[in-house]
Amino acid sequence: MSWRRKNLPPLKALRAFEAAARHGSFTEAATELFVTQGAISRQVKTLEDFFNCQLFKRTSRGLQLTPSGHDLFQTLSESFDAICRTTDYLLQPRNRLNVVVPPTFSVKWLLPRLAKFQQLQPNIELSLTTMWEQHHYDVQHEFQAAIVNDAIVEVPNHAIPLFKETMAPVCSPAFLAKHEISNISGLSTVNLLHPTRDKTDWKNWLNANHVNNIDTDSGLVFDAMELAISAAVRGHGVAMVDLTMVQEELELGYLVKPFDESLENGIGYFLVHSFEQRFQQQIEAFKNWLFTEIALDQQSEPST
Repeated sequence: MSWRRKNLPPLKALRAFEAAARHGSFTEAATELFVTQGAISRQVKTLEDFFNCQLFKRTSRGLQLTPSGHDLFQTLSESFDAICRTTDYLLQPRNRLNVVVPPTFSVKWLLPRLAKFQQLQPNIELSLTTMWEQHHYDVQHEFQAAIVNDAIVEVPNHAIPLFKETMAPVCSPAFLAKHEISNISGLSTVNLLHPTRDKTDWKNWLNANHVNNIDTDSGLVFDAMELAISAAVRGHGVAMVDLTMVQEELELGYLVKPFDESLENGIGYFLVHSFEQRFQQQIEAFKNWLFTEIALDQQSEPST
């Protein structure tokens, strides 16, 4: 592969061209790189001589990439982005653990417990990133671990099970006292709070309990479970939620379960992580802490 290195263009000129193409201006590229406009122009001319083709068209509206210039800019953009990602990855502190988490898990489960982890592992800097996209199975570079929320039958073998979702209705004590829901059929008279836009959670729970006289298309619809939980706490209706995500609210009396019936919906939370050796100590500490907290949860499941 050494022949490719012989054909490598001047790196300084490539950087100048990429900045000029990104800004569409020699002047702005010069400002970014702390050089003169003339220096940028000379570097671009060096590349055009190297490739024996024009990379920019100079128009009254500014710079415009030629087809050759566009091809070069696309390649450089992808390459520079990859270099920046790898650079950030290699420069990050060795004691930092970057973890991707779903929003509801972050807000309702992880954050209330985070002080415990920091007390147990004061030398590990835990950095959390929430993402709506839940399926981060290939952890690499900027993230070392991820919590994944997905159908149990669809996760890959390397995903480590944490706990299953167990769905049940919850509402505020004041809402329950006002509406006096004595049985599941009584839900037909109250506002249903849906944690997902497809409304399948209420449908599945009602079907499992052989109740078919309730309009599951009615009620308020949210795109995240924590929003449905918040609405239930404020007395807007009865929310279908994962009981693990409302343990604190149940223990503090902000929410109650009007019925004993619950349903495992085939969804679970899983841990996936990098196998790079330099992060194994932090990952192992985080993983062990997760298992300890989950075991404590299971020992102290709230009563109705």
